[in-house]
Amino acid sequence: KKLKLVCSFNGTFERSPLSGKLRYTGGETRIVLVDRNIGFSRLKSKISELLCPNNNVPFSLKYQLPDSESIDEDNPLVLITLDDDVRCMIDEYDKFELYETALA
Repeated sequence: KKLKLVCSFNGTFERSPLSGKLRYTGGETRIVLVDRNIGFSRLKSKISELLCPNNNVPFSLKYQLPDSESIDEDNPLVLITLDDDVRCMIDEYDKFELYETALA
């Protein structure tokens, strides 16, 4: 089973005037399909190929925990720099998916 990752880029984080919580605005969003056993280097390479094929601009990979509704001090984005970080992201996804299935 492959994972569908929602990748947003070329936007900015801004505070919502009403809640004060961070939100990502502007930019583009694409869905990237990857194998569940993908490592960090291949993940970063695949995202780079799909999202900016003619541009070797450095970028970082971060993800939002699946059960967090907003990005703030209590729910920060999680940086991915190692294979283990990718594995942790997939584990979090699996836990959330299991929880959602149990609720259905």
